Amino acid sequence: MASANGHSLIIKQIAEEMLPQVYVELGICGGVTFNAVLPSIREVAYACDIGQGVGRVIDSKHPKVKIFDNRSSMEFSRIWNESIKREIDLIFIDADHSRDAVILDAINFYPWLKEDSGLMVLHDTWPPDKLYTSKDRCGDCYRSVSILKKKLNGAEILTIPVQYGLTLIRKVGKDWRNFDE
Repeated sequence: MASANGHSLIIKQIAEEMLPQVYVELGICGGVTFNAVLPSIREVAYACDIGQGVGRVIDSKHPKVKIFDNRSSMEFSRIWNESIKREIDLIFIDADHSRDAVILDAINFYPWLKEDSGLMVLHDTWPPDKLYTSKDRCGDCYRSVSILKKKLNGAEILTIPVQYGLTLIRKVGKDWRNFDE
């Protein structure tokens, strides 16, 4: 199995290629993924975590960083809908690993995902075995993918079976490349 933060390298590579204006990360933990992606952000990077002290693991003084610690992703989605209201180029969801929480996070932020070129990335959606489905590991968020395929209209969804699973979600829009002419 790859290194514990191999998923961060994959997301970093995606960010380096896409150069997102707006990046959102739900669930910061040790800040590895956020810090890896930050150099590629063109405008603003939002960090949301239910814990306090996120600024100790990410560069809180960086001019592009906006921290929302001590907040649930549900509370942050309300803030987003009421005041931030920004289209999202890249969002990484790695907060509560329960099926229901992942579904809510994806549904709450999907409307803000940039059509055609925006990406939503879910982590822990392909646990290597049943032992990893405990709450302290991947949880049951792998079960969210089949539900999201039904609930997110106009979405392409692909799970990559690496690093406990990375699921990529793209909102299909009206771009000519989406259609067979």
